[in-house]
Amino acid sequence: PKADLRTFDPDYFERLRRRAEQAGRRGMYVGIMLFQGVASNGPRTWPGHVFSKDNNINGIDGGGIDAQRLKFPAVTGVQKAYICRVIGAVNDLDNVLYEIANEAHASTAEWQYEMIRHVKDCEAQKPRQHPVGMTCRADEPDNEVLFLSPADWVSPGTHEIYARDPPAADGRKVSLLDTDHVFGVGGDGDWIWRAFTRGHNPIYMDPLWGHVPDKGPWKGHARAAETARAAMGHSRRFAERMNLAAMTPQKDLASTGYCLAHRGRQCLVYQPAGGAFEVTLDEGRYEAEWFNPALGTSSAGGTVLAEAAGAVLAEAGATVPAEAGKRRFTPPFSGPAVLYLRRQPAGSGNRG
Repeated sequence: PKADLRTFDPDYFERLRRRAEQAGRRGMYVGIMLFQGVASNGPRTWPGHVFSKDNNINGIDGGGIDAQRLKFPAVTGVQKAYICRVIGAVNDLDNVLYEIANEAHASTAEWQYEMIRHVKDCEAQKPRQHPVGMTCRADEPDNEVLFLSPADWVSPGTHEIYARDPPAADGRKVSLLDTDHVFGVGGDGDWIWRAFTRGHNPIYMDPLWGHVPDKGPWKGHARAAETARAAMGHSRRFAERMNLAAMTPQKDLASTGYCLAHRGRQCLVYQPAGGAFEVTLDEGRYEAEWFNPALGTSSAGGTVLAEAAGAVLAEAGATVPAEAGKRRFTPPFSGPAVLYLRRQPAGSGNRG
């Protein structure tokens, strides 16, 4: 049977909405992928694509990869009409993100930019405006193309630095750092904490068919998968407790290099190597909490007093040295550690 590219099936859009609603009731965001890049750039998949002229009654032929290169106005018109139909189905839902295409070809940047603008145009006069994303293109190491796009969020990848030591998110775009785009198959709990405390929103490509098969690309990954799942949940719970919108990655505040902070209010520090480390704090009294990623347990760390540089201590009659706000912390357990520091209101607590 051939597709009619001028007619949309209402059952499809009703099902799309129903699934987004179900996810929302469980506190989940959904990323609606508008197009599949892989299906347009491979000789094995193109023969089954609806934009292949043998598969539609409209005489439209997208020419493989050219379907995502703005080469054919008829194809682009269908794509834009489809986008507006999707938006009409879910616009009133708050838990929706849009992704233009998954692993599109490296030559599709301008097409993706145009589709991003079109999503924004379609939503401009509607009750809700949702974040639109551009994700890592297939075999494309130049993530700057993402950061220069009109997208609201991006998912960088391919470059090995994101796997070894994720660079801090610089605020140009919201970063959904996806293990699929960074590793293909990979990532563990340690990586999740590194990415989170560098200002990214880590997401994990998880095989959810009961267990991780110890073969193929998943060979040897079972233990890492367990730690990644746990870290996704633990980091989310910290995110829900913090004023995350006000926090930025500030690696210079912690000797570990992994620190998410709202200066003078709260900070979250990750120590991947274990052992003592230093944190620079603005003046104030802070409540400390330790979290053990290996066990998933928390323990109180007491209160910490940070004095302003150059302040006078009345009881000692001395001036505090320039690095007065720097404090040394030693985890009460071995291995990786997370430290959460939250400033106490003025006048509360005892000196710690």
